[in-house]
Amino acid sequence: MDDLERLSSLNEERIRQLSGLEARMRELAGTGEAANGLIRARVDSEAGLSGLVIDPRALRQGSETLAEQVIAAVGAANADLRAQIDEVMREALGDAMPSTDVGDLRRSAKEQIAQIEAGFRQSMEGIMADVEKLKRSV
Repeated sequence: MDDLERLSSLNEERIRQLSGLEARMRELAGTGEAANGLIRARVDSEAGLSGLVIDPRALRQGSETLAEQVIAAVGAANADLRAQIDEVMREALGDAMPSTDVGDLRRSAKEQIAQIEAGFRQSMEGIMADVEKLKRSV
């Protein structure tokens, strides 16, 4: 197998690995809680905060403490979502993918897919050029 075929094969494999990655990431949701489970939050990469449950007993804390606990629950949900995204990215791209925020991960995945597709197209153009040369020489 020559270098061009190897590159083409690697690009095809990478495209297979990344296909559906964005959809898979959209399906992820992080959950977090605070105040001993009295406040629960859910976040996803599409809507951000997509769920918030406040047990009536949490309302006894006062507004400032309640606000802090809501922020803590949302922060825990965001951390859970980031951990899930990191895992999906590691599965798809290997450990070379750094952990970052949700928006950066999605942009990075799109950029990598575009680079892989460009490399694949370039490889295919090279192969087709070689085929044309062979046709002309025959």
